[in-house]
Amino acid sequence: MSCCCCSGFFIVTAIFLAIIAKFYFGRKNKENPKLRKEDYKKDIVYLFQFSRRHGLPNICPYCIKVETFLRTHKIQYEFIEGNFQRSQKGLLPFIELNGEQIADSEFIIEHLSKHFNIKDKSPKDVAGAGRAISRMFDTEISQIHIKFKQKEPEFLKTMLAGIIPGFLIPIFIPIAQWIMYRKLKGYAAFSESELKQLYRRNLQAASDILGERKFFGGDETNLADCSVFAHLVNVYYFPCPNDLKLVIDEFPNLKRLINTIVRDYFSDCDVVNHLKD
Repeated sequence: MSCCCCSGFFIVTAIFLAIIAKFYFGRKNKENPKLRKEDYKKDIVYLFQFSRRHGLPNICPYCIKVETFLRTHKIQYEFIEGNFQRSQKGLLPFIELNGEQIADSEFIIEHLSKHFNIKDKSPKDVAGAGRAISRMFDTEISQIHIKFKQKEPEFLKTMLAGIIPGFLIPIFIPIAQWIMYRKLKGYAAFSESELKQLYRRNLQAASDILGERKFFGGDETNLADCSVFAHLVNVYYFPCPNDLKLVIDEFPNLKRLINTIVRDYFSDCDVVNHLKD
């Protein structure tokens, strides 16, 4: 004999595990992706990303990066949220524009820049430095963030809330930690102290380049602004403890950049009511 409640519990758990496996490890049709928005309008960008939660533009920095680019360049778009939709690459964000699907924030922004004839007006040395800063945040800073998020149960609880039933969260925390650990690559071998040193040096470099300017691009945003804002706002204003917040506090001009972009371009998000000057 067996308890029907326990049986039901394990069935539900198995279903959710299957969903996780499908969306994190499943292979997609990369050659001919099916459009999610078949009744599209010309030159309207359809942005697919995670649901908005916790007052932030998004819980995913790459989703924030793309939406920041859209908003700062006044590109007309529709936001289509959902935690389980994926592109042909198997990830979020992705866009659809005029019947074509484009995935990955780098390729999305490149495609949008070409399609809408958007050019970085800053001098070549500033644009080049911005590109380097953007890649640094999308790679090393992102990996360090994952390391520190992965160790915080409160972060994982908050992240999973609203995605899976509350009674399953304790079971999924170690699963989420394992998934995040797999993304760390070589950075998993470093101690927290060593990663904080790297983090501080990287933020110092970004801070030195930004200086007293409003944006990395001067009076207008460039790629670096989108990336730096996306990665830092996602940590600094996420409603959970994180040791890296104290490091960000050491760089007032980076905090100013975060708050400026929130006020200027994301005033419809609740985070605007909780800014720390």
